[in-house]
Amino acid sequence: MTHKLDTLSNLIKLGCTVRIYVPSTTAATQTTDTSAIVDETLDFLSSRFGGATSYTALGCWKSPEHGLIKEMVTICESHTDSRGLEANVEAVVERAEALKVELSQEAIAIEVNGSMYFV
Repeated sequence: MTHKLDTLSNLIKLGCTVRIYVPSTTAATQTTDTSAIVDETLDFLSSRFGGATSYTALGCWKSPEHGLIKEMVTICESHTDSRGLEANVEAVVERAEALKVELSQEAIAIEVNGSMYFV
């Protein structure tokens, strides 16, 4: 008897997920247009993992200096296999470090396989 899920066994499986959270502020409280940075991040992810998707969300975090910060973030996401993740995870962290400096942030969030990391 054939199971319907057997159909998936013949497909390419990308079991790893990488997300970079691009804030919409600089220096924690100054709203800015980050559309070019989002485009650069999508290009960065696409060049390493073959494609990327972005979507917006309301992000909140507690800043020791500014209190509760609520802002729109753009989540840039790619899927890969374990070899692709291993080959590119350092570049993802470096990209987050560059965003942190460029946007004068206390931290940039990245998510790998469901675990959040603050760079």
